[in-house]
Amino acid sequence: MNAVPSDLNRTDAVWALKSEMALLKQRLDKMRQERAAALARTEAMEEEYRARFKMSLRQELERQRSSHEKFIEELGLNISHQVRNQLGIIQALAQSLSPKPWALRTQKAKDAIAASVHLVLTHLDEVTDFCRPVELHRQRAPVNGLLSQAMALIEERAAQAHIHIEFIPLTEPQELSMDGAQFGRAFLEILINAIEAMPSGGQLTLGACVRPDLSLVEIRISDTGRGVKPEHLKMLGHPFFTTKLSALGLGLAVAKRIIQAHYGELRFESSYGRGTTVKIRLAQ
Repeated sequence: MNAVPSDLNRTDAVWALKSEMALLKQRLDKMRQERAAALARTEAMEEEYRARFKMSLRQELERQRSSHEKFIEELGLNISHQVRNQLGIIQALAQSLSPKPWALRTQKAKDAIAASVHLVLTHLDEVTDFCRPVELHRQRAPVNGLLSQAMALIEERAAQAHIHIEFIPLTEPQELSMDGAQFGRAFLEILINAIEAMPSGGQLTLGACVRPDLSLVEIRISDTGRGVKPEHLKMLGHPFFTTKLSALGLGLAVAKRIIQAHYGELRFESSYGRGTTVKIRLAQ
């Protein structure tokens, strides 16, 4: 007699439990949706704040760089102007000398003066060019294409120096917003520096890769030259720093300015006696 009510009670309990489970599932689904929506809002806010911070930082860096470049430009152009005037006088005086046919020493002195003035004027042109602000005319350009063009310019020089070139292009085409001419100039300065670091020949490796973790494209130029002493490594890219007797030390400094104008980064890694790697990092 009591079996039927007992079965009914169990049935009612099962239905009640199922109802509660269904309500719980609905609540969990709603919580998941709310959590996903909140997470999406948080990610959107983080992205917005990151973009604002990046823009603010970029504007501040641009302001500081503009102020610094303006000072350098004014200083360099003023010095160049003053020195050029004095050299013009020296050069005119040297050219006005009219030695007698037998005055060989006078002619040699005149030639030495003219050669020295020409060298200094050449260096002044380099300084003047370095002091001018970097003006960019950006457009989308293929990374592999720019690297190929730069490599073509130094292939003959590398071959004459018994340097083998290995080119590792991007596996997937990438285009970046840049001034192709200016960037090509910076890249060429780095390649020439690498070739000059291998007077007895060696290998020059040129490659590029995408760094998804940093949202950038990284270009690497590696040589098997003599490398850089640890105490000199931090000075690479600084204006007028050089270990070459006849150089002014503006090649890598020019390259660095151009890359920084693209909001890029120039890094140097070297092992003295084994070679150097230059990394150019550019935002995608």
